[in-house]
Amino acid sequence: MPPVAPAVPESRSQRELSERLEQVKSNLGGYAQLSRMTGLGSESIRRWCQTGRPTVEFIAALRTRANISPHWLLYNEGPMDVRDHMAWVLRQATHCELLLAVGERISLLEKTIAELAQSARTKSSAANSAAETIPLRTATYATNELKHDHSPHRPQAGAG
Repeated sequence: MPPVAPAVPESRSQRELSERLEQVKSNLGGYAQLSRMTGLGSESIRRWCQTGRPTVEFIAALRTRANISPHWLLYNEGPMDVRDHMAWVLRQATHCELLLAVGERISLLEKTIAELAQSARTKSSAANSAAETIPLRTATYATNELKHDHSPHRPQAGAG
């Protein structure tokens, strides 16, 4: 089996990463709380925080469940809170980078719109095929119901 690439870049100091992990632990209420938030064992979390060698799963869980920016955690750049990360990235980008990113996003949105339109056409076509048989049955059912409806709000045939 090939060796697994470490979650932490080799060029970054494990001691500094350990300090950031300890900061996350303190901010979020300790090992037990981190364990509850991430679904990972508190003893493993303690070891990762102390050694500065977290797993990719732990970093991903911090991202999704505690809004901790992996970029901040691994590189000590940008904000700790991932919700603030995009604004930070945008402030760092050049005009050219921003235009390229907008162009890529527009292309992605155009592709998504085309896929949704195709899906809607397919569903509409299927619904129309099914609807062609429904009106006849529905009309027959409604006619039969009216013939047998003796409710007080409808006048009875022959009633005067």
